[in-house]
Amino acid sequence: MESMAWVGAKYPLTGTWLYAHGGAYTDQHNQRVWDNNPVNAKATCFPSNVRDDATWKSDSGVAAPVKITDLDPNNLRQCYLSGIWGITGAWSSSSNFARVVKKTSTDATHPTTGWYVEANLPTDPYDGSHARVFGTCVDFPQGTVCTSGSVSAAASATNTVTITSGTGIKGCALTGITGALNQNDWNDGALIAAPSTASGDWSLSVKNNKTATWACAK
Repeated sequence: MESMAWVGAKYPLTGTWLYAHGGAYTDQHNQRVWDNNPVNAKATCFPSNVRDDATWKSDSGVAAPVKITDLDPNNLRQCYLSGIWGITGAWSSSSNFARVVKKTSTDATHPTTGWYVEANLPTDPYDGSHARVFGTCVDFPQGTVCTSGSVSAAASATNTVTITSGTGIKGCALTGITGALNQNDWNDGALIAAPSTASGDWSLSVKNNKTATWACAK
């Protein structure tokens, strides 16, 4: 059943909130149980303007990428994953992915240039529930330097990498994740850690045959 972690607005509009909700599991009596199935989520806040956001939703077969916004002529726009919404079987394969991508040229699934949110998560074949992926784009001020990269971990291994360097205040968030998210383990995923000081460095930990992509602003 559905489980989620995402950043969004609360109505009436009182700011931006982090939501997390565990799904249900089937117990030994074949009953659906909603207790004791927590999820772990963190959010990064940037002191910049949110440009646009969009939601990708699974459909029969492979759902097409969803455009979030156009490219920024000043190249100061960066998009991030702002949430994932899983359903039964959606994250059971090592090849499952959710990501935001920047397209500077067109192709069959990206008919115009710009930023897109895309995934290959399936729809529940039994009740038709849809997996969802949320993407949000931020416009940073002049002088901002953005960096990006990816971190991978082998099966049954954990890989923690420092993803920023130098002086000054930085901010980082995930732009994509690939791998199965179906283990009862707080650390079996991809988690960005903020520094203990304002000008410290950020790190990213991934575990058990997963890859995560990231982007940082300074």
